[in-house]
Amino acid sequence: MLALILILVSGILMLVEFFVIGMILGAIGVLLFGVSILIVSGNVFLYSIFLAVIFIMVIIEWVIFVKYKKRKIPFLNRLILNDATDKESGYTSFDDRSHLVGKIAVTHTVLRPSGTIRLGDERIDAVAEGSYITNDVEVKIIFVEGTRVVVRPTEN
Repeated sequence: MLALILILVSGILMLVEFFVIGMILGAIGVLLFGVSILIVSGNVFLYSIFLAVIFIMVIIEWVIFVKYKKRKIPFLNRLILNDATDKESGYTSFDDRSHLVGKIAVTHTVLRPSGTIRLGDERIDAVAEGSYITNDVEVKIIFVEGTRVVVRPTEN
């Protein structure tokens, strides 16, 4: 009866391991499973040797399998993300604003050196090329680098 209870508890612990971060519950579950198998057997020492040999053989077969398949295990393909999140695939972490270079905008807030500018109805976070630009001043967008928009006052 003790072996049956240990097997059930080990199964529950290994099932819970899928939902809990860490390996402690799974390791305890595997250990309880091994103990339950040893309790069922008549000769604990001999059965321990059999289990050790089986465990070593499984590890050797697993290494051969992984090397033969070149680290691609078919049944795990559904769990691994293989899509690239690069610019060529259409993924970007920010909007490309390089088309704004050369346009004239008006400062919405004081730029000391960063603040907000208005380009039509759109508000854009910007950085002054110098150190300080007051609000309601016409500025020209001189370059865009990622999300950084650099402006300077226009010459009137």
